[in-house]
Amino acid sequence: MNKNKNNFWLDFFLLFLFLIIGTFFFYRAINAAGPYDYTALEPIPGTANTGADLKLYIEAIYKFAIWTVGIAAVLMLTIGGFMYMVSAGNTSKMDTAKKIVTDAILGLIIALGAYLILYVINPDLVKITITMKSLGGGTVTESKPNPNTPLAPNSSGCSAIVSAAQAMKNQGCQYDQGKRNGCVGSPGYTDCSNFAGGAYAKASCRKPGNVARDFYSGGESVGEASSLKAGDVLATLTPNPHVVVCEGSGCSTVIHASGKKAGIKESNGSYYLNKSDIRVIRASRYCDSCGN
Repeated sequence: MNKNKNNFWLDFFLLFLFLIIGTFFFYRAINAAGPYDYTALEPIPGTANTGADLKLYIEAIYKFAIWTVGIAAVLMLTIGGFMYMVSAGNTSKMDTAKKIVTDAILGLIIALGAYLILYVINPDLVKITITMKSLGGGTVTESKPNPNTPLAPNSSGCSAIVSAAQAMKNQGCQYDQGKRNGCVGSPGYTDCSNFAGGAYAKASCRKPGNVARDFYSGGESVGEASSLKAGDVLATLTPNPHVVVCEGSGCSTVIHASGKKAGIKESNGSYYLNKSDIRVIRASRYCDSCGN
């Protein structure tokens, strides 16, 4: 009887292992499929906006599987430990408790090992990226901006820098400090400073620097927020060196390469403007077409 119980828990962990691996391959299959449109009827309880599309549904299932394995392992470790404490020297009960603890640890190692193995083989296997295409009418064509084509500077100022930054975001550029290449390639890679510098280069402007500290050292006091223009870069050293590109006058919103988890995104500019060490790199210093 005890042997059957132990086998049950081992099978339980193996089931979630296959679920995790199967989720990754399901992602790859969907990504390779033709155009389609899908909207879920109801969100998964406890998750945000999973009624929006299939990609969010699968992401929620994957996270649920990981959390379930971890919680189940902790629960079984607790049960096994309690059984061992109250065994009162009963060899049979002690052996059962040890087996439960061993199986729980083994299941947790298997679950986490599956993620580690996939990551070692190819980090892209553990990244949830699906391009959802709408069927619409007729043939669907998906156009992507050429990352090698500079954007023409806008006559009204430095908004070409913002256009270049948004184009890099829309082309699916990924965050990776070790592979950063100015979002050139498929996929392209970048980090915060490479992203800002790449936007300047694509807008036919001079790059303010290669790393965030370069931007910071070349910056100046912000002064009034109303003095900020589209294309200006805010730089901070706290809690870590980081730079963001202002999307409009006053820098109420910014676009930046936030990190591996969030990727390239838009944020509220006030978060950075309220930092005590914030500095600004004026785009007009690096783009002759911007004016002063």
